[in-house]
Amino acid sequence: MSRMAALGIVPGTLIVVLSNARLGPVILDVRASRLALGRGQAARIIVRVIPEGG
Repeated sequence: MSRMAALGIVPGTLIVVLSNARLGPVILDVRASRLALGRGQAARIIVRVIPEGG
């Protein structure tokens, strides 16, 4: 199992970006848990933006 899958990040998972400051990790909300990913790991996630209210 990959590290991403172990963290609950698999295809179809809803991910909310909580913080994406210029420096430091990217903070995500995944399945009611907060995860801090380094920029290299975060860059490997392919996303589809869901409009607010949609």
